[in-house]
Amino acid sequence: MLCGENLSGVYGGNELLENGVHPNYRGKKVMVIGGGNVAMDCARTVNRLGAEKTVVIYRRAEEQMPAEKKEIEDAKNEGVEFLFQNNIVKILEEEKVEKLELIKTELVKKEGEDRKVPVNIEGSNYFISADYVIMALGARSFR
Repeated sequence: MLCGENLSGVYGGNELLENGVHPNYRGKKVMVIGGGNVAMDCARTVNRLGAEKTVVIYRRAEEQMPAEKKEIEDAKNEGVEFLFQNNIVKILEEEKVEKLELIKTELVKKEGEDRKVPVNIEGSNYFISADYVIMALGARSFR
């Protein structure tokens, strides 16, 4: 489990989309973690609901995203930003989500693997401010 995953302000992507119950995103920075269609749906929905800034964070390169190309292009055209080859280390907060610690990744071809694997680059950690985090990684519930 990711450090900070159970904090106030961290949501599961499927949960938000299925339930349709969202916090007020107006004027907020929302980070969406993942690279599939659920991540694109979350990012586009959050953007339409008034987020000041919506960023999709994905640990691999854009070419490796499992989301449909049209979904990615539509998200970009709607103002969603992307951070490729970045991995989330932890979510930090005082009373609510305040920032994420990220680490840059490099893609490495490992023996027996068909596609390159993201490997964290030691010492490349940095922080990004956030008001909400949406975990759009697979189908498990985060609440």
